[in-house]
Amino acid sequence: MFSKIQDELAKMIAKEIYNFAKGKSREVLDALKETTLRPSGSGLPSPILVAFQESFLAVLSARVHSVLDGYTCLPDRDREQKFHLLLREPLVTRIQQTNWVAASSKTADGVDQIKAVGGLEEYQTAVSGVIGELFDYTASKYVGVFHATTTRGWRLLSGVIHASAAPEGTTQFKNTAFLYYSAGSEEDTANEYRLSKKLLTTGLLWWKKLATPSAGPYITAKS
Repeated sequence: MFSKIQDELAKMIAKEIYNFAKGKSREVLDALKETTLRPSGSGLPSPILVAFQESFLAVLSARVHSVLDGYTCLPDRDREQKFHLLLREPLVTRIQQTNWVAASSKTADGVDQIKAVGGLEEYQTAVSGVIGELFDYTASKYVGVFHATTTRGWRLLSGVIHASAAPEGTTQFKNTAFLYYSAGSEEDTANEYRLSKKLLTTGLLWWKKLATPSAGPYITAKS
């Protein structure tokens, strides 16, 4: 999956590093232009992309198997179907903590780019600033794809959704970013994915919208 989107990811990261340099000074921008990095993504050290891929999968796997962030119930004929959700913010925050400097430093070009933007802290900040965008894009491409782990696997049922959600047991709904997922065997998650495609949205083609839940979305994770 990642091999199909790595060019777009590289472009997004490179553009953010260039925007960061522009915000610093003309001198920093000129120094960055002297490196191999281009806004198109050309010249981005490949270990950065590897680090993002590994972090994306590891953070999602750890969250799926350790925390229940929340759920939504949707009507399915004469019964209700519960779908579990993950909050976006903790996932993005954890991925941002990846050591992007260490990854980039594995190549000579990466070392030059770190120096150009002002040093270790500046480079870490520059890359971390685009992780939210990378996460949303990658999640959208990973919907329906099964990922096996040493215990049980998982499958995203949706990309990032922005919708009203409330702490369980309250009516304090507010706009929240989250993703639906399924954890279990490849067969079980495939069955839930097929069901989610039928229940999570209504309408046809460009008129599709989120279905109205019978309960929730409710957040169960502690703030």
